[in-house]
Amino acid sequence: MNTRRLFASILLMALLSMAIGACGGRAEGPEVAEEGPKVEKIAMILPGRADDLAWNTAAYQGLESVGEELGLGTTYIEEIEDADVERVLRDFADQGYDLIVAHSFGYGDAVMRVAEDYPNTFFIHGTAGGNADNVANYDIPSHEGGYMVGLLAGSLTESNVIGIVNSFDIPAMVMISEAFKLGVEEVNPDAEVLETFVGAWNDAPGGREAAEAQLDAGADFIMAMGNHTGLGAIEAAEARDVLCAGLYADQNELAPDNVVTSIVNRFDAIIESAIEDIETGAFGNNSYILTMEDGAVELAPFHALDDEVPQDVKDLLDDTKAKILSGELEVPIIETPSE
Repeated sequence: MNTRRLFASILLMALLSMAIGACGGRAEGPEVAEEGPKVEKIAMILPGRADDLAWNTAAYQGLESVGEELGLGTTYIEEIEDADVERVLRDFADQGYDLIVAHSFGYGDAVMRVAEDYPNTFFIHGTAGGNADNVANYDIPSHEGGYMVGLLAGSLTESNVIGIVNSFDIPAMVMISEAFKLGVEEVNPDAEVLETFVGAWNDAPGGREAAEAQLDAGADFIMAMGNHTGLGAIEAAEARDVLCAGLYADQNELAPDNVVTSIVNRFDAIIESAIEDIETGAFGNNSYILTMEDGAVELAPFHALDDEVPQDVKDLLDDTKAKILSGELEVPIIETPSE
């Protein structure tokens, strides 16, 4: 995820007010024709490696899932810098790809420029502002997943000290950690939650150092957030043999005996929504801000740690998810970190 994504939080909160508060899913543009072109080929551009087990892996898995499910041609290119993305966008458009997914805030300006020259190609770009007749933006607020992992952490801690290693003090990340704290408090009001903002998406040593300080303070569960920064926190949890949780993709394979679950972002839900709108002529000027209700947020399986989670905790998580999906429970969006 490009560091310029810091500024995407302003966009996210504005779009959330439209999409979640008003529509509950995507914020749609004006009504258009009832039929549109058929999507047969999709290309994706990633700012990092597709196997990073974080932001980029989540998007890549979404692309592969859609391609397999719908029988579409897919391709991707990884580690593309902002300065080079316009060339790549034009290349994919010239090759006749129907939908191009630009998975970075830093790609937004280039997408808007290129889209003007390719009116019959459709583009979606992650977390940045700007849309048009053939351009939509997207994001996945993950606060509901944060709340559920907080319930899990508050239930499993024995020391009553829990750590959060976060990347940036921005609304998109704060909403997850604050919801996590609410979940902890719901089941374990005596627990203390320590949070550290590392100030980087991809600072694995910084993430590990922050987690180690929390572990030294007695934490026995770490919520690891933010690309390689979060991966560093998971390394620290594995070294101390304590439980932790990840973000974006299922990160259990990084530390199978320690990563009890992850907040998974299902970007296939976004891509499928875009395809449906393209083919029904409803794509223009949309923003896809999808949540748990839309199938875009879920918790990863417990894998080999399944026996570590008591049945009553599993039941609590199932019940909480059902309440979120039914609308009985609305997890609040909190933008400012608590003390």
